[in-house]
Amino acid sequence: MSMIVDGLDTFATQLAAATSMTVTADPGMVHPPCLFLDVPQITGRTMNAITLAVPVIIVVPGPGDLAARDALLDAVPDVLDACGESTAQPRVFSANDLQYPAMTVTATLTITRSS
Repeated sequence: MSMIVDGLDTFATQLAAATSMTVTADPGMVHPPCLFLDVPQITGRTMNAITLAVPVIIVVPGPGDLAARDALLDAVPDVLDACGESTAQPRVFSANDLQYPAMTVTATLTITRSS
């Protein structure tokens, strides 16, 4: 595996442990409530490290009703803490021909090349 894939896998494991939510990068495996790691943007690179902006999408079941809103708002603080971030944006997430209420937290992740 590449250092980026390994770093994202480690990040996913850390998120799962910190939030007690399932974490996946496979849209076909989205089963709310869960966290979906979208394809990251590369925002910086040196000889020994790469910096990524990783969209971490909080996905909850149900239509955009009050229960879905409450589930999102309950999950946001733990995800923000786990990502070391302070903002989240509401959105709709589509997977498996379904639309889910969601919020995106963009985590900054620096992955260092191991020697």
